[in-house]
Amino acid sequence: MNLDYDEMQNFWLHVWRTEDYGSRIDKQGYQNQTRILVNTVADNVVDVKTFCELGLGNGRNVHCFHEVFPDWEYRANDISPDIHSVIARHYPDVLDYCSILILDTLTYLQECKPVDLIFTHGHLMHMSDDVIFDICGLMEEKANKYIAIYEAYEHLSYAEYQRYRWERDYADIFTLEPIFFTPIIHKTSGYIQMFAIFEKGET
Repeated sequence: MNLDYDEMQNFWLHVWRTEDYGSRIDKQGYQNQTRILVNTVADNVVDVKTFCELGLGNGRNVHCFHEVFPDWEYRANDISPDIHSVIARHYPDVLDYCSILILDTLTYLQECKPVDLIFTHGHLMHMSDDVIFDICGLMEEKANKYIAIYEAYEHLSYAEYQRYRWERDYADIFTLEPIFFTPIIHKTSGYIQMFAIFEKGET
């Protein structure tokens, strides 16, 4: 049985406390993957000045975006109370240019200012069913221009963290139309991710 939102927060706080999760998500392959996503975003967005990542992790994604877009204003949240020290060990430059708040994602979206581009990487897939529509609705509300997501789309055989992970077609959840979509198959782990960019039209 999958966990609810409060249980999910406790689970990830436990992971951050008991594992070197910052190193676990910093393999070279992940860095290469993020740079491919950044280049895809670069090919599909215009007139972006402000960027927010939900679930900052060790700072890898913001670091890679900043390499290509050094003039953007960067913001992010994460639930880990030690997130600043985690980033200092992995991508310390991120602390110089990214405004980071230690908040769960639902609360952060309720309180944050709008930005031009909201980005997630393996984050929405850990948001439980009892809050996912609220979170996606708030993302649409707070994104001035674009939402870019890299999230779990379909399981083939992967079972680790099954209770803490949801596969979804986010095109069925967001009301925005995707301007870019591609499935990415992980043959060794048996699951499919989706990378999609949604554009917010004039309102």
